[in-house]
Amino acid sequence: MKPQILHVIAAPVGEYSLLIPSNCILEITIPDKHQAESVQQYNKLKTTCWNNEKIPLVVLNNSNTDIASNFIIVKSLFNSTYKYYALACYAMPKIIEINKNDINNTTIDVGNSNIKYQTVINNTTFFIADFNNIESMLKKSYN
Repeated sequence: MKPQILHVIAAPVGEYSLLIPSNCILEITIPDKHQAESVQQYNKLKTTCWNNEKIPLVVLNNSNTDIASNFIIVKSLFNSTYKYYALACYAMPKIIEINKNDINNTTIDVGNSNIKYQTVINNTTFFIADFNNIESMLKKSYN
């Protein structure tokens, strides 16, 4: 049987390197520091501007968003409140090809409810985000 090759983005989001399906990504962009709003209160919605529109900014670690070097604009998968949102990324994401059969999701506890699984590909550990949880969080912030 022919292996099913997936194209994914390996996105460094602080101490984690996430695998994001490439069909979820609209754009990888460099943020304008004057456009990102710094919100100090925990669980308050951070925002940035993209295409002259204010959109939610998701930061998956507790670092300051000022050091983000890239934003990945992600299509919402589960939530109709926002069509898309920005994911803070701390280095240039890379496109990688993986065999679908090489992904073995292992539930882990990394102290971050937005990261649910890990997998090892070619001796490198990657994490898989819980996009349903991220988008539920955005929906709650909207209300």
